[in-house]
Amino acid sequence: MYVLFTVVHPAVLTQEQGASSKTSYSGPSEDQSSSSASTSTAPVTPTEGIIAPLPRKINEKQSSLSSFIRRLLNDRKTQEIHNDLVNLLIKNYLPIQLVDNEYFRSFVEKLNSNYQVRSRKTIANTLLPQLHNMARDNVRNSLDSINACCITTDGWTSCANKSFISVTAHYVTKDIKMKSSLLDCYEYSDRHTAENLCKELKRICREWNIANKIIAVASDNASNIVAAIKITGWKHVPYFAHNLNLIIQSALEVNGIAQMQNKIKKIVTFFKHSTQACNKLTAMQIQLSKPVLSLKQDCITRWNSTFDMFNRILQVKDSLMSVIAINYPMEISNIDNNDIIIIQGICNILKVFKDVTEEMSCEKQVTASTVILLSAALRKYCANYLKTNLNAPPEVKELGQKLLDNLNTRFHLIEDHKIYAKATFLDPRFKRQGFSKDLAFEAAKQSLIAQVAVMIDLERDLEQERPGNINAVESQANGDNDPKISIWKDFDEKVGNLVQKSNPKAAAIIEVNKYIEEPLQPRKHDPLEWWT
Repeated sequence: MYVLFTVVHPAVLTQEQGASSKTSYSGPSEDQSSSSASTSTAPVTPTEGIIAPLPRKINEKQSSLSSFIRRLLNDRKTQEIHNDLVNLLIKNYLPIQLVDNEYFRSFVEKLNSNYQVRSRKTIANTLLPQLHNMARDNVRNSLDSINACCITTDGWTSCANKSFISVTAHYVTKDIKMKSSLLDCYEYSDRHTAENLCKELKRICREWNIANKIIAVASDNASNIVAAIKITGWKHVPYFAHNLNLIIQSALEVNGIAQMQNKIKKIVTFFKHSTQACNKLTAMQIQLSKPVLSLKQDCITRWNSTFDMFNRILQVKDSLMSVIAINYPMEISNIDNNDIIIIQGICNILKVFKDVTEEMSCEKQVTASTVILLSAALRKYCANYLKTNLNAPPEVKELGQKLLDNLNTRFHLIEDHKIYAKATFLDPRFKRQGFSKDLAFEAAKQSLIAQVAVMIDLERDLEQERPGNINAVESQANGDNDPKISIWKDFDEKVGNLVQKSNPKAAAIIEVNKYIEEPLQPRKHDPLEWWT
């Protein structure tokens, strides 16, 4: 150990030896002097030949008093930390009680000893309202700067059996960026009648001063909210993803598919309620060198959870069938190869619906312009599936036919929906290619030409009222005898009358046709960038 220590830590040993030699040295003794001649033949000790460490560099700069004093945080930095702390609690849905936790406070103390964590009461009564007011002011400024927006509304019941309603505004900012802002989310205890819901929608829109800016209101197909939107006079746009959910939920009710769904749900429920069964399934997956995956339970209100349940069965089928056959042959009905074929067919036909639902659920992408295209693509996909899978199980073919029928029922007039049609027309990725019917394309074109003509006419009126315009000058008091104005007066009046008499619709037709002739943009490009 001594030799190892001298090799690994020579500097420490040298310092210790040097220190001991300084404290105990009192001059050479007679024994030392007499034996000095024989030291050259003595064996070398492990400490001999060790190079002494270089002397440490002495800091010649004198330390100031300020280096020993904790530097206090200024107000700006303190407020930034306050805001970050509140955002941490909000964004991660953490309880405010976290700030009273001794370990959390110790953690913050080690990060920055100059920051004093505020109490739960201070955060709830001061910091949180401050941040809320800042966010509210930012949203109000954004809404004041726009000319149009769309709102979405939704309602739900919490686990505590309390009813809540939310309203969100969606708009395009001045720099052509999509933005969504939650306007209100509140508990609602009154009856959910159309009249009451209408009052609430109008109240929220008045508070944010956007009542005259609303282009449309998007919601589900609940009769009370649809009637409420109709009373307001605003246009209603049904949720596309909600319609897909209704279409698929109805198709899953066909006899063979419903029976298969119930069978799989019983298996999943059995394993969810038995820790021992779950452990056996995990052990079997490890034994078969398969990825360790758990079963998924579906939710009655979300069809994609049913897809996930079926798809997970396909992923663990070998392990699952083995565990049930070996350990639980009497407790639960096992799946067989025919069941696997049916489940595989269900997943094959529903996979595209899941992809479409996920694409339409994105918040930062333009979605309204894709509704017509995607609904047509889904109908075509189902029709092709039925034609190319003649040997599919009867249950799967019945599912495909039901999906196709439901799609045709709900979306056969989708191209005549004015908002969807205009959105598709104005998407530089689609234009004419987004329509399957020429009549629908022409109707959207004429509607846009009429709107553009109104905008051109309004722009001309504003131009006439701008200071410096000859007509604006004429409308003022006739006190200017500038000869230049009198010389050009007749010419300006003549040209001004020609401009006013020109047909705004003709200019609108030219403008719209120029847009149509522009080359299509790639499908994955952001259409808003083209309009920037």
